[in-house]
Amino acid sequence: MLLNAIDSLKLTNSKWPAWMGPIGVYLYVASFIFPVKWDFPMVILVLTGIVSTLFSTSQKPFHSSHRITFILMLFLIAMAGSILFSMNWSRSFNTSVTFLPALLIYFMIVEHFTSNKEIRLLYFCFSATALGISIAALYYAGGHDFEINSHRGAHALARTFSYIIVSRNDLTFLSIMAPFSFILAYQKPLSPVGLFAIFSIIISFCTVVLFQSRGATLTFFITFSSVSFFIMPRITMGLTLLLVLLFLVTDALSGFPLWHRFYGIITGAEDITHGRINLWRAALQHFFAAPVLGNGPHTFCFVNKTPWPHNLYLEVLFGHGLVGFSAFISLLLYAGKSVWNIGKKTSGEIRLFAVATFSALMGFCISSLIELSFLRLWVTVSLFMFLGIIVRLTITHQQTMEV
Repeated sequence: MLLNAIDSLKLTNSKWPAWMGPIGVYLYVASFIFPVKWDFPMVILVLTGIVSTLFSTSQKPFHSSHRITFILMLFLIAMAGSILFSMNWSRSFNTSVTFLPALLIYFMIVEHFTSNKEIRLLYFCFSATALGISIAALYYAGGHDFEINSHRGAHALARTFSYIIVSRNDLTFLSIMAPFSFILAYQKPLSPVGLFAIFSIIISFCTVVLFQSRGATLTFFITFSSVSFFIMPRITMGLTLLLVLLFLVTDALSGFPLWHRFYGIITGAEDITHGRINLWRAALQHFFAAPVLGNGPHTFCFVNKTPWPHNLYLEVLFGHGLVGFSAFISLLLYAGKSVWNIGKKTSGEIRLFAVATFSALMGFCISSLIELSFLRLWVTVSLFMFLGIIVRLTITHQQTMEV
């Protein structure tokens, strides 16, 4: 009876169910701006995924055979084994729940983003979310007279607006989203969308500078320079100089605090690596206690006062062991190779999409060396979104070649 009802609805439905999947992803990403509990956007995501799956008229086969999907499943299976043999099963399980919405978003992008328009709208959603977070952060800073240079200021953003922002280092999310805004601006710079994207880039960069996050600032330079080099190599230097000028002007408004933080590293007055090196050493030392499956995801807090080692690769090595670490590195390498090849072999909008995703992924990988952690929801979701986009672009490219 139920199956007959579903079949009847499929025969009479319009195109709206096919859009429910993308809309669910858009709403989930946009929820990063607001002070809501993370499980509420998850419910919306699940509901839209169910509707788009049950009532879609698409007869296209499931694209689970892509190699990225295969490697991703290996990583998740290895993670399950690490959780099972974790030194603290409860913490490993509870803190790994964030992989559920990330995995759902991955499959929804792969299966339901069937046109360039849907990917373009996703990029616009990235740009809008970055702008929304930036405006909210600046509003908060302005309400506190921009006194955010203290140790407390590093964590002042926690639970104030966005549920994904815990400290100023989480503003790295803005830097990783910058390439998507760049592509929108490059396509139609004088259109409303193009001007919106340009504004998003400027406000996002001012935010990471004013909040004095060195990691986010460096990541912004990396992602912005990368995407501009691939798209407009001849004027990349000019764009980079403009970014430097914007950095100096923005930092000058606060008395050059971020510049002094960078300068302190150069002169040796401040050793940024000292604390992190101790964390990295601790992660490596305790890795040998469980080298195969690891000590369990997110259990670093049981061997060190800091909850994570400020290095995503060492976090995976410590928590997931060699099995999970090998799958994780393979996943990043193959994803990078795949999107690089798409950028080389295609032209037009698909190439622009690939270049933006490659630059964002590169910024993600470099930031992972000094800060990122899967304890942060946005880190997990962003990575899985990038992987989904790469698979979707690969499928679109293959379908284009077959025509």
